[in-house]
Amino acid sequence: MSFESVRINELAKELKMTSKEVI
Repeated sequence: MSFESVRINELAKELKMTSKEVI
């Protein structure tokens, strides 16, 4: 995997965590 894809995955995880906190 490229560095960009890894970073995108990390951002996606953060978004999922924040969405759970908001909900």
